Amino acid sequence: MTTREISPRPPGTVGPTYDEWRTRRWRFTGLALGLAWVAVLVTLVLSAEKQQSLGDLETALLTGSVDEVGLTQPDYDAGPRIPVVLRWQQHGIHRYANVSVRPSRSGAASRDDVILGDPVAHLEQLGAQVDVSLGSVDDVPVRSSVSWSDQAWSGPQSLGGIVLALWFGTFLILGFGPEPWRATRWAWGWFLLFAAPFGAMAYVLLGGPLGAPRPRDPLRRLTGGWAFLLAAALFGGSGVL
Repeated sequence: MTTREISPRPPGTVGPTYDEWRTRRWRFTGLALGLAWVAVLVTLVLSAEKQQSLGDLETALLTGSVDEVGLTQPDYDAGPRIPVVLRWQQHGIHRYANVSVRPSRSGAASRDDVILGDPVAHLEQLGAQVDVSLGSVDDVPVRSSVSWSDQAWSGPQSLGGIVLALWFGTFLILGFGPEPWRATRWAWGWFLLFAAPFGAMAYVLLGGPLGAPRPRDPLRRLTGGWAFLLAAALFGGSGVL
């Protein structure tokens, strides 16, 4: 009987290693986490409103991407400076702008987030069909605020609590779950802090919870210092509130 000689592994070759993310417990946990984030983001897009400026609305009207605008004005005497809320839908996203209306003898004109003269006439000159209603014009008084990347969103009051709970749950998995892929725990932590919920989604998709796609070299990972600089440069000032 002849024996087969086993050749040593070439230097630098990464062999198959045990990966806890591939176990059934963590695969189900990661799948549940990913589905929860997808559901939250879809709900946010469908039910929340993105805050924008009067200039954004005017540009959308001039380019023809918006033709219907809702105008809510107060049902009380607001004095010479009347606050109004403009709402419209563009690219499937609900948007709103808080605007002040001031009297003007020269007709309708706009300056920053101020309309001089008749706001309905000003919007109709830009090609809008205006639906006027009376009601509260406070800055989203009964809705929670979700914001990131310096962009304000307002949605149902329960949505903010759900996002915060899910974000905190992702942090727990990052801290106490298996060693993450492609970046260290500190690195992924910076992305979760600066770029939530996009950082959380990136961690779920690329950090290991879903179990795929697995990196070719699990030993190569982004460190916390570089991740902090990258996240601060790309997503500085973002967060969940």
